[in-house]
Order: sequence, then structure tokens, then C-alpha cells
Amino acid sequence: MLDYEDIIQVHIELSSYCNSSCPSCPRNIDGGITDPELIPNSLSLDDVKKILSVDLLKQLKNINFCGNYGDPIMCKDMIEIVQYINEHNNTVKLAIHTNGGARNLAFWSDLGRVISTMPNAHVVFGIDGLEDTNHLYRIGVNWQKLMSNVKAYISAGGLALWDFLVFSHNEHQVEQAKALSETLGFSRFIEVSPHGFKYNGKMRVVDRQGKFLHFLEQSNIKTRPVDVKMLFDKVDFDLTVEDIKQTHNNIRKSVRDAGHFNYQNQRDRFAAMDSIEIQNCMSVRFSEIYIDSNGGIHPCCFLGHINQDSSPIPELEWHKHWIETTIGIENINSLNKPIKEIMDSYFPLIKESWTKTFAQGRNPMCALKCGIQRPMGHIRS
Repeated sequence: MLDYEDIIQVHIELSSYCNSSCPSCPRNIDGGITDPELIPNSLSLDDVKKILSVDLLKQLKNINFCGNYGDPIMCKDMIEIVQYINEHNNTVKLAIHTNGGARNLAFWSDLGRVISTMPNAHVVFGIDGLEDTNHLYRIGVNWQKLMSNVKAYISAGGLALWDFLVFSHNEHQVEQAKALSETLGFSRFIEVSPHGFKYNGKMRVVDRQGKFLHFLEQSNIKTRPVDVKMLFDKVDFDLTVEDIKQTHNNIRKSVRDAGHFNYQNQRDRFAAMDSIEIQNCMSVRFSEIYIDSNGGIHPCCFLGHINQDSSPIPELEWHKHWIETTIGIENINSLNKPIKEIMDSYFPLIKESWTKTFAQGRNPMCALKCGIQRPMGHIRS
């Protein structure tokens, strides 16, 4: 598997806080209730200096500030962290992904000035429509504040990309948005097919109280396979915090039994994974590691979901249990141990699991995401 000396790309979740509630994001349930088991955190400048040594920074070609649960702009030390990177690797390709709706104009001007001194750095703004549509997916983002932030950043010299998720409700605005991006000074406009249409091919949206509001639907001009084949008799249901907690408990109960992994309960779900050959590991392919907002080190963002108890998926629950019983969660945290020491002890265990059956300890997330075959019910996006 990937060795420390071969790392050239790092994906970092600087923060698991967010100002928005996008319906397909794992930090909330269908755009409404924030997952009650989410414990948000942000990395500080001191944390980043401890995790990313000067020597490691100098060997990197790419740094991606994104993550699973939050918006990196919510990290209070964002500008200082970018300055630290700039000081030791000015030519690294740095991408900062954000909805653009948080912080004040002074912040965005300061960020723009720092980014302007880095030839390969930019901010990717996730803007999915115009004033009348962007908030339908980017729930909680104010259009006027977003536009003011964009203008402050670009005016200060920052390079900006516009990332447009195409739905049925905004597909008619693609060309208009592209024209606006050129007027504002964006360097590139990118159309992207969203994921998360798991309710009979639709995306559910509920309010903060869990009351069902409406569906978001796929674009007719830009579609992707349904993430999970779920067929519900009823999909316009309301939710409560108690419902969400019960879902978590049900998943844990189905996966664990008296402290041990309950293979019997999950046998049918994972049976097909034994025949999947894992030879397309993202970490190896991109020479990349993932760092979560608590400092945890993972081969990729898919395994990095165990940073939180939210997103109750059997594959992730198994992986978390596997780590707890083999190496220990605290022993894969880069605030406790150097990254090289973590990789030398943790990554070989993951690779070793690929040669096993699921009953013997095969990692189902690796098979699910990086296998050359796909089990029924899961379609690679």
C-alpha cells in the first residue's frame, strides 16, 4: 500500500462545522436535522503544523481542503494555515472547496490576497443555480452574502472556480450562471452531476424539525446512476431526532453482538463482496492520504467517515469496530503519533484484509468503493 515517502497529495478536512445543510451531506438528515451524534471540530494552526511537518509539506504536489462533514472556511485559522503552506511550498496545487456563504468581507479579501501569491492555488465555490435556486440545495446560504464574498475574494486577486451541481430545478440556468461567472471573474465554470438520489431516484428535503418539504430531482441533461437502490412505499415522511438515534442504534445492533462483529446478521449484505478483487485503491492511485477534522489518518475519505458516529452505514460501522479491535482509534490520530508511524502500522493491516473473505476480516468499504466488481444495490458514482 502507500508509503509515507510516496505521499504527494493530502485531502484535509479542516472543519466539520458548516453554515449550510445540503440534503445529501452526511452531517444532517435530508437537509434538516443535524445528526445528533455529530461532534464537530476544527483543526487549529498548531494542529496543522504538528500534522503537516515542513518536510512533508515540501514533498506534496496537491493539497485539497474539503472533507466529509464540513466547510473548510469554518476553520478559524484558515488564512494562517494557508500562509503556513505558502511559506514552505509556494507552488503546491491548493484547492479550497466551499459554499462561500460564511465569514465576512475582510476574511475573503485577506484570503484572496494570500491566494494571489500562490501560482497554483484557488477556491472552488459550490454555487448551484442563481438567486432563486441556489438555496434549494445549499440550504442556509444567503445569495447576497455569497455574491459579496465572491466579489471581495476575486477583487483581492484570488483565483476562483464555479462548481455547479445540475438538478432539474436549475438546469435551465446553466448558461446564465456561466455568463455570470465570466462577469464576476471566475476562471472556470464546471457542471457536475450530484449524488444522493436515494429515495426512488429522488432527493428528500425536510426542515429543521424533520417535517417533509419536497423532493429535488435529477437533471434531464446531466444524470448519474442512483447511489443506492432503495424502493420505499412511502417517502414523504417526517423525521424526529429520536428516529435518527434509533437508526444509529439499529445499525450498530445489526453489526455488533456483545462487542463482536456480527457477521451472521450482515452475511447476506456482504456475501457478494468476497468475490470482488480490490486493486484500484484510491490512496495508491493518487498517492494520497485523508486527514479528518480530529487529526485521524485514513487512506481515503470513504474510510475517513469513521471520524463521526453519524452516517450509520454497516460497512463504516464494521470498519470502525475493526480499527477499535486491531489498532485503536487513538493510534491512528496524527495529533498523538507521527503520520509515518501510523501509516507503517495501520495501512498494511488494511491491505492484508483484501486477501481475506469477509468472515475472516475483509474490509467491506474497500470492496465497495475500489473493487473491480460492484455488489448488487451499490453503483459506483
